[in-house]
Amino acid sequence: MSPVSFDRRGPLGIAILDRPKALNAINGDMIKALLEQMRAWQTDPDIRNIVLRSSSDRAFCAGGDIKAVHEARGDAAFMDYIYRIEYELDYLIHSSAKPVVALINGITMGGGCGLSLHAAHKVASEDLDLAMPETGIGFFPDVGASVFLGRLESGIGNYLGLTGARIGAGDALDLGLIDAVVPRARHDQLVDDMASGVPVETAIAAHQVEDHRALRRVLPMKDLPLDVLSRSNALSIVTDLEARDDALSRGIAALLRQRCPFSLAITARLIATDTPRSVRDALATDFRVALRFMQRGDYFEGVRAVLIDRDNAPKWHPDRLEAVDRDEVDSYFEGLGSAELWPRAEAGM
Repeated sequence: MSPVSFDRRGPLGIAILDRPKALNAINGDMIKALLEQMRAWQTDPDIRNIVLRSSSDRAFCAGGDIKAVHEARGDAAFMDYIYRIEYELDYLIHSSAKPVVALINGITMGGGCGLSLHAAHKVASEDLDLAMPETGIGFFPDVGASVFLGRLESGIGNYLGLTGARIGAGDALDLGLIDAVVPRARHDQLVDDMASGVPVETAIAAHQVEDHRALRRVLPMKDLPLDVLSRSNALSIVTDLEARDDALSRGIAALLRQRCPFSLAITARLIATDTPRSVRDALATDFRVALRFMQRGDYFEGVRAVLIDRDNAPKWHPDRLEAVDRDEVDSYFEGLGSAELWPRAEAGM
């Protein structure tokens, strides 16, 4: 059975993530199928919009198939392939000539954010559970997260990227990460309306909820110590939070001390930088950093501790932010020459 199914209805090309037992964790087969079909739809004169949705009531996409990546440890060719096609898909969703409508429900994390938050129309259900939790497994918020997190109010994007905090539909709407909330029970009717020729914006407006306050989890984020969280130096963030008198700051610091130190250093630099970036440039940078992460042990140790042995006791190297080498962090952002994601793409960093 294919992990992605496709349909055509009127002016819509519809792609359905269909790997429910794995919460639609995206793997190479899914990425390849989506890329091929979405590229074909780009030149199809009968298709005006693309809908990307899930067959699962529990999840849109829980992220990348990190167990498969863990099993491929040491296979440089596989790592190049899987990240290359995933980031190419994310960019196609962003740049598609046929605007993509992402219907986002339930668990949407990591790679699932790459599939949805770059779409032209981001429509979430009331049960949205959104996060970029990579620092907890020795990785970093990739899939162009430096764009959608970096555009948030100073400090909030860093907070979400560093901590991996989970937010709901109300939070995501307030932050501008999504465009509208449409109850899951109305998604089929929304697709029916668009398939019958109702303009996308009109159809979404007809079904969206007007009051999303009950769907918030974290906001108001103005209560966060944003003056500290806005920095690009993870060590400075953590030590200054630890020095504060309020319980919220100290609680965030304690949480960050549990995350992978090297991941925190990369993430703070990636998200909090003041350098403007396009989605294309962000993905090119993510590709450089991701391939280098695959050459160190933190990611594989994090996956072991959290998803395989489940002892939740990863041994990070180094084990403290104070021991992270800033020169090594800088080296992760250097170009790859002819091995770049797009060899002529500029860094943007």
